[in-house]
Amino acid sequence: MSSYHPDEQVTLLQKKPGDEVPTIRLTISLKEAADRVATAPAASFERLSSVILREGEPIQDIAEIDRIHARFS
Repeated sequence: MSSYHPDEQVTLLQKKPGDEVPTIRLTISLKEAADRVATAPAASFERLSSVILREGEPIQDIAEIDRIHARFS
């Protein structure tokens, strides 16, 4: 796993049901972004449609997001 810092600013992209592309874009800390995705209900649209952009690189693998969340919890 890459070196992650909880206060690192990332962009959280999320889709709403029925949208083709992400329509929600938030600039928040990596800790908050991982928390929002990891604590969403298991098969929820919010959890499955979220992408964290870190330095322009997407983190969308749910297992990776769960590992980041566990590290900061």
